[in-house]
Amino acid sequence: MESCQASMKFIVDDPLHESEKPYLLYRPENEGGVRTNILFYYQDVPARNARGFEGQFSLAKHGFQWMSRPSSVRALPTTEQYIHDMLAESMKIIEKELPADKVIGYDCRLRRNVSASQILGDCRNRTTPVTSALEAHVDQTPDGAWRRVMRHLRDDEAELMAAGSWRVRIVNLWRPLYHPVVDSALAVCDFNTVSPSDLVATDHVNSDYHSEIYYMKYNREQQWYWLREQTPDEVLMFITFDSDSGSDAKYCPHVAFQDPTTTNNGPIRESIEVRAMIFNESNDGF
Repeated sequence: MESCQASMKFIVDDPLHESEKPYLLYRPENEGGVRTNILFYYQDVPARNARGFEGQFSLAKHGFQWMSRPSSVRALPTTEQYIHDMLAESMKIIEKELPADKVIGYDCRLRRNVSASQILGDCRNRTTPVTSALEAHVDQTPDGAWRRVMRHLRDDEAELMAAGSWRVRIVNLWRPLYHPVVDSALAVCDFNTVSPSDLVATDHVNSDYHSEIYYMKYNREQQWYWLREQTPDEVLMFITFDSDSGSDAKYCPHVAFQDPTTTNNGPIRESIEVRAMIFNESNDGF
């Protein structure tokens, strides 16, 4: 398997965080913009190209897998119709791969690899792209995941969750738009190579929601992979949370990076990701 030295962004191991929890506070520009107590740095990391070896990875064992799933959605990506159709199509892919009693698609997000200042429009609008995620992270901590789950359930469903009657997983389905990725590729880390001490719980706070994610500290034992020139017909599915204590992979760190094996003159990466909750019955059900 060929590899390259990839420059990836990690959180600084700051003594401040022993007494003050890391946070990112998102505020409007006229109120001071983003406020944080976090610093990041770039680290050269060996990244392995999974092209030709896609079948060796699985969601259950490694926390991620690639699949060939051409899209039939034809609406323009900047329209609500596209978001609706892509969400529906992605739900079918997820339900086929992970049979479930209930699936909730709770987020659909366009991304474009440009600076935040070049993003025009309200980023709370699903048709407005956001920038690539340049810091190595996991989308949910366990506490953040349960908070997210409860936000989308009825009261009676939440009671079943609290009683431990259901297994819940949160997954992300990611694919490029328009062309193969030659700019800002997405790398994923094998769950089995991550130490709990690599994970730094961080509050993300905005005007309408308080989430908790993990940022990553670098560890040379981590094994990072990407699919070189991933095409729009290829999807990457990765897990961000699993409530089953007996499961193998429970989360998947990931990060955007500049693929040094491709030309710098290629088109800007544009992509779409769908996030979903998968519920499986243990005893009683919804």
